[in-house]
Amino acid sequence: MGPVILTPKVEFDFKNFLKTWAFFNLTNKFLRRKYSKKQSENIISGIHALCSLFFSGPNDVKRLRWFSSAYFVHDFLQLFFSKKLNIMKLGYMYHHLSGIYLLSQDSRDVPVRDMLFWGELSNLPSYPLYHYLHQNNEVDKKKIIFFQILQKTLYTGIRIPLLSYKLINYLNTTKTYKHLFTIIPVYLMGIIWGGKIVTQSIKNVLEEEGDDVAELVGNYY
Repeated sequence: MGPVILTPKVEFDFKNFLKTWAFFNLTNKFLRRKYSKKQSENIISGIHALCSLFFSGPNDVKRLRWFSSAYFVHDFLQLFFSKKLNIMKLGYMYHHLSGIYLLSQDSRDVPVRDMLFWGELSNLPSYPLYHYLHQNNEVDKKKIIFFQILQKTLYTGIRIPLLSYKLINYLNTTKTYKHLFTIIPVYLMGIIWGGKIVTQSIKNVLEEEGDDVAELVGNYY
């Protein structure tokens, strides 16, 4: 099965998409032998973030397109078939559908490589932070504090000033505003998360059970 032509300017490797989607599903089943569902999905999100940085760095949009689309479909289905759907989960689902839509567009019209690179880079500290929060180990407290400070610095530093600048630049240079129904909501999600992360104190992170803190760990780009 060769690449599928989505538009005259966009190719999508459906075969590699299916392989990657199967990889995420099999990895999730393997991780569930040792970790909880949330911990397993956190590790998978971390794998996606690292690989997305690799693919988006050299501007390899074709690989980024099928790889990240497979992850978004995987996580969307995990959320859709979960027991309870709340506002947060619905926000994630909208985010993932937006990501799939943007990845299917011509990269000359939508700077999806730039969005994913900076978005996933800002997310990186969140994954080890979530992992250590669920280890219940006194030794990990220093690591938790380190990754929370790194999260505050990297996430807010990228999401608020840098991506705000890039959004303004996009609005001033784009020839069409038809993609804004996905770009603006995802941008605002990042701003909201940034505000929550900044106001979350280190003391509260160490004392809370973990699920509340997990709300601060997003996959938004």
